[in-house]
Amino acid sequence: MPATLTLQYHFTDFGAFQPYVGAGVNYTFFYHHQAGSADALKVKPTSGAAMQVGFDNMVDQHWGVNLDVKRLYLKPNFDVTVNGKMQTESCAPSLAHRRRSHLPLLIPKGKGGLLIADLK
Repeated sequence: MPATLTLQYHFTDFGAFQPYVGAGVNYTFFYHHQAGSADALKVKPTSGAAMQVGFDNMVDQHWGVNLDVKRLYLKPNFDVTVNGKMQTESCAPSLAHRRRSHLPLLIPKGKGGLLIADLK
């Protein structure tokens, strides 16, 4: 999972079902790059905005089930080498140092205890 820091607002008027929304920032490292038909590919770390929706469905006061969906808004920079030559904007504007929109959708789920204290 990419490192994501979000602030969440929890709707508390639904009993055991507790939906929430959140927004924040993300920082992503890319590794194990697949070069495909290119000789080499280097995708640089990037940061961007993150949005999330989810819910906790509490089984009792301390235990519950969680589903969370995050959308990350990333535009990573990358370098590519083809036929032994690093591509530049002047010789391959469609490849070199180009920023591509990358919108991953993360859907973690879990079960467990309540990890944050109730501040009421």
